Amino acid sequence: MLTSAKRRSNVIYYLKALEARGKGVIDMPIVRVEMWPGRTQAQKAELARVITEAVVTIAHTTPEATIVIFEDVAKENWAQGGVLASQSR
Repeated sequence: MLTSAKRRSNVIYYLKALEARGKGVIDMPIVRVEMWPGRTQAQKAELARVITEAVVTIAHTTPEATIVIFEDVAKENWAQGGVLASQSR
């Protein structure tokens, strides 16, 4: 779950992107990664690096304009095939 500080931060990034559009600045791509908790900071750093590289290459933007947001979603808040992950075997 996003904290109110993270939500505020996301809103600020979004508003800055909207403002930048009017100034001819490259649009800011935002990539959201939702996954179960348990990944290390090193794993998230590596994911951020390779995701940013791919977005820069494919979307023709810059690393500085690319935002990757990680959100850990608890298994009790995630279902697949109609079954909560916390209930699956």
